[in-house]
Amino acid sequence: MIEQLMKDGKIPETRWPSTPQETKKVKYETLNITHQLSLEDILRHVKSIKSVNLMPMEMLDIGENFGQQFGFILYRTSTSVFNKVHLINGLMDRAIIMIDKETVVVQEIGEEIDEGNAENVIKPTYTFNSSVFTPQLKEHHLDILVENMGRMGYGSVMNHVRKGLLGNVSIDDKIHQNWTIYPLDFKESFINQLRDDVNWKESSEPSSTPAMYRAILHVKDQPQDTFINMTDWTKGNVFINGFNLGRYWDVGPQQTLYLPAPFLKVGENELMIFELHSASKTIEFVDKPILNSVFKSKTRKDNETAIHHQRNNIIEHP
Repeated sequence: MIEQLMKDGKIPETRWPSTPQETKKVKYETLNITHQLSLEDILRHVKSIKSVNLMPMEMLDIGENFGQQFGFILYRTSTSVFNKVHLINGLMDRAIIMIDKETVVVQEIGEEIDEGNAENVIKPTYTFNSSVFTPQLKEHHLDILVENMGRMGYGSVMNHVRKGLLGNVSIDDKIHQNWTIYPLDFKESFINQLRDDVNWKESSEPSSTPAMYRAILHVKDQPQDTFINMTDWTKGNVFINGFNLGRYWDVGPQQTLYLPAPFLKVGENELMIFELHSASKTIEFVDKPILNSVFKSKTRKDNETAIHHQRNNIIEHP
């Protein structure tokens, strides 16, 4: 098109560089997950914030007057057995609710949500039966893990959009106070702390709650470009040698992550995967990208096996 525009005299003639030669892509051996690190062990590396009331990540007293910019944020509190939780002002963008360290609800982001209009933010109420609580505990943990899935880069609303819980939470119709907040931005320095953690356990069965998984890729010769096939995983982030390679989500259409050769080295290469839901026991490499496969997510409400329906939970939306 550019060449035609130059011929038509619509743009000045310009010398364009030749198209780079496509690099060779290889399919490395499939790796077994060897170790995993629990969410509790991950949180030990986070400087938590005690707060009477809840706030979105931008309002945290961290950084240089800008709070937390990206990643995840976990809100934790203790309470007696309850029946109902209401997110009064809603949340952005996607949340996992855990009771006694077990996932009981996944609040998916809605495609119809307008970030710039507070009236369009989902403000859900969740009702639970007693089976979701661990019987022998006097106090029960309520965790709400919220993911920032991106920001608008244009328009006046970009100055007003907030990520995380957007206001207070009521438990059985009473505003609940006294929370511990964990900002999880997964910066490189934080990932390196996790790499050196002594609490990595040999991986047997994947966790049903968020956790970090590890495998080692041995590269014998000059590293080559490749793709990581995440089809058998659900949702999360991939790190290679401490570098945040990218996010994946089983809804697609992209099912692979491009892994350029310069991110690899001869010898051992450490792959870490922060999986929010259902992990695979292996990591597969392919020499061609998968960019057009759409699946029904394992966590969608209309999926019969969805986490929404674990333990016979009832979800209500006002």
